[in-house]
Amino acid sequence: MKMAKTIIVLNAFFVFSACGGSGGGSGAGGLGGSAQDAINYTPVYASGPTDTTTDAIGTTGVTGVMSQFDVSATSVSTRLRSVKVRLSPDGSTAYLTVDGSTQSLPVTISTPGGGQFGNVPSNVLQVNSSNTTHNLVSFSGTSGTTGFGAFGFIGIETPISELPTGNATYSGNWGGQVYSASNTFGDSGVLSGTMSVTANFGDGSVGGSFTGSVNAGDTGDFAGTVSGSTSGNGVVASMDITSGDFTGNMPFAAKTFGFDGSDLAGAFAGNIRSNASGKNYATTGTFSLD
Repeated sequence: MKMAKTIIVLNAFFVFSACGGSGGGSGAGGLGGSAQDAINYTPVYASGPTDTTTDAIGTTGVTGVMSQFDVSATSVSTRLRSVKVRLSPDGSTAYLTVDGSTQSLPVTISTPGGGQFGNVPSNVLQVNSSNTTHNLVSFSGTSGTTGFGAFGFIGIETPISELPTGNATYSGNWGGQVYSASNTFGDSGVLSGTMSVTANFGDGSVGGSFTGSVNAGDTGDFAGTVSGSTSGNGVVASMDITSGDFTGNMPFAAKTFGFDGSDLAGAFAGNIRSNASGKNYATTGTFSLD
């Protein structure tokens, strides 16, 4: 089974003038937001080779992982969270479960298989669904002088019995945002790069490498290694910077999607530091590898 193609990552960028909403995180992972916590949920498995997210989102729902940033007037922190989305049969309501807590959101803008749900400016869910194994989902909101934004991937997950045997290598791009840890928005920007992850669901080993660059208050390049372990049909690991213009690490959580485990997608949340200026940045983002 070939699993080494490269695709472009989907990511989103949320900006709040003064923003946190659903509780704060603290540094990489945040409160209860570890990589392992983010995959401790009951997954929705693909029912067969022809199953799609459009089929599942209106019946059993679709599951996955997202990365959230929480913003106050003086700080920004990031964390990882689990997510499940199910749409009502008529598509008028989304049932959103984040870290085990469920709420219903009415449709604001409807599109086939997805749409925007909630009340602007608070608690807005955006679902982009099509006939694929996994799709981008975003969730954002405000409350007073705080706010939050989260984005990640949901989809039909690979049944345990269908996971690849031996080493499976997934490659592609990753990307997201960097935020000044002290909430200096002029220093915020983007980061992106390439990544290769090899997972063995038999012995539980995970390894790999990545490269990246930052365009924010500080700019530069970096490279590092991926290390971690499998957990069921998921991966819990960390992107650890070993060389370049920045130091730090970005823990991530990911799930295999598709009936045959052809895709690995998830989210990261961590902290990096510029070697030149000494400034600290909170990071958040996604990757989709195949």
